[in-house]
Amino acid sequence: MFDIIHGGTHNGLPAVCWALKDDLDPRFNLYDFSDRLRMHGWLVPAYSMPANRADLVVQRVLVRHGFSPDLVRLFLENMRCSLTHLEKHPVSNSLSESEAGCYDHSGRRHAQPGRRIRRGAPSRIAAE
Repeated sequence: MFDIIHGGTHNGLPAVCWALKDDLDPRFNLYDFSDRLRMHGWLVPAYSMPANRADLVVQRVLVRHGFSPDLVRLFLENMRCSLTHLEKHPVSNSLSESEAGCYDHSGRRHAQPGRRIRRGAPSRIAAE
């Protein structure tokens, strides 16, 4: 389902970045998936690349110090649950980047109508 763009196996940032495979038609986009993950309390933004690759939408997870194996299992379970929901309930009108309230690499941030964007918000917002 996903093409892993960066799997965190190289020196550098402990991160994972992925896009939907080109040859699939999952009936949802990464903005929809991001929205489902947000319902579980995870902030995993989807965003388009700069103008020369604006066709590419990705999601990225930065793994912070202290991200325990228990949290990894919970995150993966919430990802599976979100994907299962989206597969069982296809999205008729997918979210756009501006509707999803996501970051873009042009330096602008998109806010959802009536919502403020807090800078420096924690990556995990739901209380355990």
